[in-house]
Amino acid sequence: MKYYKLRTDYNPKITGKSNGGCAVELKDNQSFGSIEDKYLWKDYCTQNRINMNNHSSCENYIPFDYQLLKTPLRCFLTGKRVKELDFMTFAPYMHGIQFLVSEKAYNVIKRYRLQTHNAIPVQIDTLKQTYYLLGFPIVDFSYFDFSCSLFYNYCSKSKEQIANEETYSNLFIEGRVDTVLIKLVINPISQK
Repeated sequence: MKYYKLRTDYNPKITGKSNGGCAVELKDNQSFGSIEDKYLWKDYCTQNRINMNNHSSCENYIPFDYQLLKTPLRCFLTGKRVKELDFMTFAPYMHGIQFLVSEKAYNVIKRYRLQTHNAIPVQIDTLKQTYYLLGFPIVDFSYFDFSCSLFYNYCSKSKEQIANEETYSNLFIEGRVDTVLIKLVINPISQK
């Protein structure tokens, strides 16, 4: 099996954004169809921040019920030259929502067996296609059964096992971020 490393690229030739930063933003006074929609969204984001461990963990992940909105969320490009891409950076940061993806990208992603997740449709002011704010639960290391999980090292192009959380954390302290999880086995103790 082949593994591909995806990475973020902020090159203006690719993104159309010359000064870095995000390509798309939610604007406090323009992104919501009504004051009720705004409060519904703000309350969800606030609860995620306050109850970070409860709302964002695997067993307690709470997706945003976008069907309660009167109108879809509306986002805005942050510059005239921003290009329409399948993955775009967005602001403000929201705990538990990691990506802004095109409908085309989301259709590819959802072909796989996905856990409970957020897929909140948004309209971007000058773009025709629908985008989704996509978010997944945060998997804490306590869920990992390191003895059975498998990792891929992009440098050596090999699969490897990692003994425990401490060893895995030390890889990042040493600057070795070319090792990624490819098979997660859940620790039986963490399951209900």
